[in-house]
Amino acid sequence: MDGKISYHTLCSYFSQLRQTLMQWEREKEKNVFFLNNRAWYLYMAQKHCGRKTVAQVLEDMRCCMPLALTRESICRLWLSGAEAVALAESSKADFLLLLCYAKTDETLWQSLLEICDGLRRRSTGA
Repeated sequence: MDGKISYHTLCSYFSQLRQTLMQWEREKEKNVFFLNNRAWYLYMAQKHCGRKTVAQVLEDMRCCMPLALTRESICRLWLSGAEAVALAESSKADFLLLLCYAKTDETLWQSLLEICDGLRRRSTGA
């Protein structure tokens, strides 16, 4: 994607992510534990989310994520290319974890959607 998404697409992605997280919650195996947020993210990133994977959806949403940084903004912080990619991936993992915590709280979920929409509008100039 070109980094710009519509409000309709943003809402659709939020809905698909919520469904994926709720399905994971219902189906998770009782004997599987993740050592940290990164391990959980790597597992969840490969899950189907609509017609894409969670990782692809989060990449499309990168301009709307409150914790996400673009390569350009990271470079301004004087990070190397590898460090920039690692920081961007870490912010996606943090955002997915935040969505996981919010999935059952409608008020929090709507607040996150509003924050992401505000960031979306600022990044697209809408």
